[in-house]
Amino acid sequence: WLGIDEVGRDVFIRLVYGARISLVVAFCAATASMIIGVVIGAVAGYFGGWLDAFLMRLTDALLALPRLPVLIIMAAVDFGKLPVIGEMFDGADSSIVKMIIIFVVFSWMTIARLIRGAVLSLKEQEFILSAKTLGMQDSKIIIKEILPNVLSPVIVSVTLCVGHTILFEAALSFLGLGIQPPTPSWGNMM
Repeated sequence: WLGIDEVGRDVFIRLVYGARISLVVAFCAATASMIIGVVIGAVAGYFGGWLDAFLMRLTDALLALPRLPVLIIMAAVDFGKLPVIGEMFDGADSSIVKMIIIFVVFSWMTIARLIRGAVLSLKEQEFILSAKTLGMQDSKIIIKEILPNVLSPVIVSVTLCVGHTILFEAALSFLGLGIQPPTPSWGNMM
């Protein structure tokens, strides 16, 4: 339907397979970012004090970095030459794993800030105070009482994270730093 490229491959089929690769990278990165962001945001917001200050300063420091230049620098690093991590990056899908790890490291911060704000407002509610009064453990309060109440902003944030990740993956692949050919991706097909 879309013709063939300069090597004679069907462009439509490569577009379909490229969508699969781009969506897998985006959904895996968004899911892992959600888990990290929810844990850090919930712990920082619920416990407060020096732990909150440390975690939020780390989050602010990573948010202050310009995202695309940092992603370009991280994508240019050859993880296969690193001593401990290098064994993970030996297979054919090493560029996909590398992209997922890079996006996870640099996309959990907004979710953590969002969850922290929601937890700060929820932890002073009456149902949380009654759970503390009844002797419920802090971890059970966070998991059973607070996290179900902050689920809707997390879903919206993860949905936006998927879109941003697809765009950044396409940009890095377009520059030759993302998913490496012959694996099709929307960015390296451009």
